[in-house]
Amino acid sequence: MIDEIHIKPFLDYKGGNIVGMAYNSSNLATSVQVFMLQSLFSPYKDVIHIVPIDTFDASKLFDLMKKVIMGLEEKGFKVMGMVTDNNSINRAEASNFANPPKLQVKYDHPANKSRPLFYVIDSVHILKCVRNNWLNNHKNGYYFYYPDFDTLYFDTSITFL
Repeated sequence: MIDEIHIKPFLDYKGGNIVGMAYNSSNLATSVQVFMLQSLFSPYKDVIHIVPIDTFDASKLFDLMKKVIMGLEEKGFKVMGMVTDNNSINRAEASNFANPPKLQVKYDHPANKSRPLFYVIDSVHILKCVRNNWLNNHKNGYYFYYPDFDTLYFDTSITFL
């Protein structure tokens, strides 16, 4: 799983090192790309890589994602898929696993072409974005209301297809 987290740009001195610079430029980092590992068959999950960035494009993210996948495979993990939010840079990054680039659900695995590598869009992120957009629309006269579930009447005779 990968996600971008926006951070406040600043320099800090920790453990004899200056931190806060972007790895891909001479600017301060404004975001971090966080790579997380989660097992399908056990409760194991962990943050495996954090990359401070200033600006990023799909080809750089693709190169980084491929390195992370190949590194995990070399250590004995079997990477089955990538999970991202529906951001355009993430979709473009995933599409680079096809030649020519094309957005799809299943790609040839970079470590072994006979295995699939799945691309999944995290639906929770999409719901969060919809919610945040509704909440931020109060300036335009639109409001986000939660229904009162205690008094809400459901007509059980209606069938949905």
